[in-house]
Amino acid sequence: MSLIRHLTRIHLGEEVVEEALAAELARHDVRRPLVVADPGRPRKLIAALLADSPVGRARQAVFAPSPPGRPEARLARALAELFARSGCDGVLVAGERGTVELAKLVAVLAGGRALGPAELADPERAPALARARAPLLAVAIGAGSGAEASCTAAVEHEGEPLRLCGEHLVPSAAVFDPLLTVALDARATAVAAFEALGRCIEAVAAPGYDPPADAVALDGIARIVAALPRALEDGRDLGARRELAAGALAAGLASHKGQGGLEAMVRALGVLADPPPPAGALAAVLLPHLLAFNAPALGERRGALARALAGREDADPAEAVAGLAGRAGLPRRLGALGIGADLLEPASRRAEADPASGTNPRRIGASQYAALLAAAI
Repeated sequence: MSLIRHLTRIHLGEEVVEEALAAELARHDVRRPLVVADPGRPRKLIAALLADSPVGRARQAVFAPSPPGRPEARLARALAELFARSGCDGVLVAGERGTVELAKLVAVLAGGRALGPAELADPERAPALARARAPLLAVAIGAGSGAEASCTAAVEHEGEPLRLCGEHLVPSAAVFDPLLTVALDARATAVAAFEALGRCIEAVAAPGYDPPADAVALDGIARIVAALPRALEDGRDLGARRELAAGALAAGLASHKGQGGLEAMVRALGVLADPPPPAGALAAVLLPHLLAFNAPALGERRGALARALAGREDADPAEAVAGLAGRAGLPRRLGALGIGADLLEPASRRAEADPASGTNPRRIGASQYAALLAAAI
C-alpha cells in the first residue's frame, strides 16, 4: 500500500480499504458517520466494511437517502440537518462524482453554520470552513473523476450551476483500492476511464501557468491510455486497474487548475437528459469535437497532449481520443446515448452559463456549443 500525502491522506493499493477505513475512522474519532453512497453495491460495500472491521463493529452508521445523479445544494442542506438530528460526527462517502461532491457540501454545511452560495464560493473563507467542517472520508468505488482527492465541487443551486474550489472541499482522507473496480464490466470500466481522461485533458488545456497540475494531468493521461486496453482485455489485471486508479487520482489532483467546454456540456446534458448519460460516455463522444475546436488555442500544450495520448508530438489529439473510444467500444454519437436535437438549444445556453466555460482555452459561447453538439448528434 502507498500512503500519498498530497492535498490529503490518500491510501492507494490492493486490499487496503478495510485497514485504511478503520484507521481513518479512528484517526478522526468518527463513531457515528453519516454514510452518503450510491444505491446498490457501494451502499452494501460500506455497510459490510463498517460491520466487519474491528473498529466498525463498535460504530453506528446513519445511511442517507439515495442521492440523485447530480448534487444539489437543497439536498445537501437536508442531509446536513439529518447529520445534526442523528448525532453524527463525520461523513463517509462512496459513489460516483456527483455523490462525492454532494458529500463534500454536506460535510461543510454540517460545520454548524447556515452558509449561502456566496460564502461557500468565497476563497477567503475556505480556511475557516475547512477547520469547522465535519471529517469527510471518501472511498473510490471506480476509476472515474478522482473527486475523492480533489479540492473542487460543482453543485446545482436554485437551478443554476455553482462551481466551488478550496481546501474545505478536500476530503480528510481518500481510499483508492483497485480491487473495488474488478467487478466493473468492460463498458463501466471504459466509461470511468474516459471520465478521468476528459478531466485530465481539460486540466492540461485550461489557461494559466500551473506546471505541477500539468505534469500530474499529463501523467494521468499516459497511464489511462496505456492501461485501459489491458483492463478491457482482462478485467482482473490488477496492474492495469491500479494504473486506472492512478489516472483517476491524477484527474482529481489536477482539476483545480480548471476544466472547460467538456465539463460545461456534460453538466448541461446531465441536468437536461433523462436519464442523464454517464459523464465518461459523454466525454468519449464530445472530446474529439472539442479538442478539434480548441486546437488553435492550445499552443505547445497540443504537442504535450499528443505525446501523452499517442506517444508522438505530431499526432492529432482529437483523432487519438476518438480512436481510443472506438477501441473501447464506447458510443461515438450522442444519439446512441438517448440525446436528440431537441436538447441542443437548451444545453448550449446552459453550457455557456456554466463557470467551466470561463477556463476553456478558446472562447466558447452558445453558438459554438450548439455547433459542437450538432456535430456529435
